[in-house]
Amino acid sequence: MGSADNYSVIPILPPGIVMNATTGIITGAPLFEQPNNQYTITASNPFGSASTTIVIGVGTGFQYAMPPLTVPYNIVTGAATFVLPLTVEEIVGSVTNPMFSEIHGISAGIFFDPQMIDVVSVSVGSALAPMNGFQGPDFYLSTPAAGGGRTFGIIFSFSQSEILVASSASEWASVTFQSNPSFLQGDPDGESVPIVWDGTLGNPPVENVLVHDLQLEAVPDLIDTVINFVP
Repeated sequence: MGSADNYSVIPILPPGIVMNATTGIITGAPLFEQPNNQYTITASNPFGSASTTIVIGVGTGFQYAMPPLTVPYNIVTGAATFVLPLTVEEIVGSVTNPMFSEIHGISAGIFFDPQMIDVVSVSVGSALAPMNGFQGPDFYLSTPAAGGGRTFGIIFSFSQSEILVASSASEWASVTFQSNPSFLQGDPDGESVPIVWDGTLGNPPVENVLVHDLQLEAVPDLIDTVINFVP
């Protein structure tokens, strides 16, 4: 039969996803959530055709992220302080007709080496501060983890009257850190310190999950960070 020179698909692929009619390569980013559906791909040339069936589903996708930071420190004392925002964003939604989820609560953990840095304070993030008449979420707990790290448990409203629609990166916590002075004291070259999302901290473990549309879902996309200390 030889190589195919034309590809077609039935039914039409989900909005935002396209197939190259010459190569058969499927690319793009989906715009809407959609349950699993079967699609028939047909490859053809002047001598005949062949078909196969694939299944495509578009689910909700969330992302927890922390930005990288460059932080100056005092070489003599080793002192440094920085504020790290923690954000959530729904990364599947419609561009022209938003269909983003209603988020009701957040659970998360971050790990860092306490011999290098430690938490000074935790504040309610800017996206949650206006909730409940600017009283913040009904339940907001941040706890140090044994061996290093911090866990978070947040319920926006026990009556479910408060929601977060994270169509863009939305700050749910603002964490102030300080360096361990002995870590940087006298260091003329600078250091890099990772902070990573960790769903194994605590007992029982505090997982990286959130509640949206009254469903509990793991957050699949976790963006860690590196803090670069410079003298």
